[in-house]
Amino acid sequence: MDFYLKFSVRAAALAALPILTAQDDDGETVWRQDLASVAEIGTIYAETGVTITDADGIEYPETVALDGWHMNVRTWSDDVIAAIGALPEEARPEPATPAVVWAGGA
Repeated sequence: MDFYLKFSVRAAALAALPILTAQDDDGETVWRQDLASVAEIGTIYAETGVTITDADGIEYPETVALDGWHMNVRTWSDDVIAAIGALPEEARPEPATPAVVWAGGA
């Protein structure tokens, strides 16, 4: 099952999902990969519709940062599904067109 999650910052995600965290050999908090695949997206940028031209004449789309820190979780664990289901609704947005998806679809 795939989830698209949104938090204010990475630390909030780690705190909200202790079932998915562990300590590495250096004492850093990391995502466990035995219960789910976790993809940290971080900040998502959306195009504004404006084209910018840089000093070299190269055109590129202007983008703005969307609110929040984003991550995708693909899990097969009922415990993880329950933990994500217990998150507040604002942490579990259901994007119509996710900015980042798992290869091969859901």
